[in-house]
Amino acid sequence: MIKNFSELIEKVKGTSRTIAVVSAHQETALLAAIEAKKQKIANSILIGDSKKIADFIDQFGEDPTSFEIIDEKDPTKAVAIGTSFVRNGEAQIILKGKVDTTTLMKGILSKEAGLRTGKLLSDVFVFEYPEKNSESKFVLMSDGGVVLNPTLEQKIEIIKNAVEVANKLGIENPKVALLSATELIIEDLKSTTDAVKIKQLNTEGKITGCVIDGPLALDLAISEESAFEKGIKSEVAGKADILIVPNIESGNILGKSLTYFAHYKIGHVIIGAKAPILIPSRSDKMEAKLNSIALGVLMTL
Repeated sequence: MIKNFSELIEKVKGTSRTIAVVSAHQETALLAAIEAKKQKIANSILIGDSKKIADFIDQFGEDPTSFEIIDEKDPTKAVAIGTSFVRNGEAQIILKGKVDTTTLMKGILSKEAGLRTGKLLSDVFVFEYPEKNSESKFVLMSDGGVVLNPTLEQKIEIIKNAVEVANKLGIENPKVALLSATELIIEDLKSTTDAVKIKQLNTEGKITGCVIDGPLALDLAISEESAFEKGIKSEVAGKADILIVPNIESGNILGKSLTYFAHYKIGHVIIGAKAPILIPSRSDKMEAKLNSIALGVLMTL
């Protein structure tokens, strides 16, 4: 089982994957692409303002001619070029540079891109969670990046996508916590009533490959002490591998809280398309983007 990003990066070295970086004239995205190349994680095709890209690379002390650079300043056209590389098999991963997520996803989801598979696309956020023995483990969270207000059926697909990423990380039969504000069932709180239905489907063997419990408040999902104090007995409580949030707002806020308040190491990947899609925030540091690249490469293996 892969327990941290250092182990993940070692795992994916030498895999000869190529990333299409869309609107690549963005400092941290370029730094991540350069570092991925240095560490033999992946090569990159850089699509964007070629002068700015070359100037950035030169400022970083690297040779711009060692990268394939395609000049396209228009973000929409840059997305179309990036998806064409993936469609033609010349790239296996898409990384967001200086382009907003809405423009990127609109292009990826277009019929012309040819990257749809019929599956729901969802963002799986991965973070290193420190345990008492000073070691860390990966915990996954979804979906804070794509599906605005998921239906019951979409939540099931989000779980399946997260389980797929967990399996790639070596987490077999992951424990899935369906998050809400409370462990009580409240008819007016959809996250609690959906959780009951999803848990029942898992119990009946209609959702497989994981153990699901919920609704669970965040403390119950990750803290065995909290579960004990509140008298909650569950295979999942206090030991969750995957946190499923009720909607995009809660997922986005939790993800940014883990990044900016807890300062955890993070990465994330969208799966469900024909290639992994990486949508780190434009304000994310280079390390988070490199972690996301490594995660994207892992999903292609």
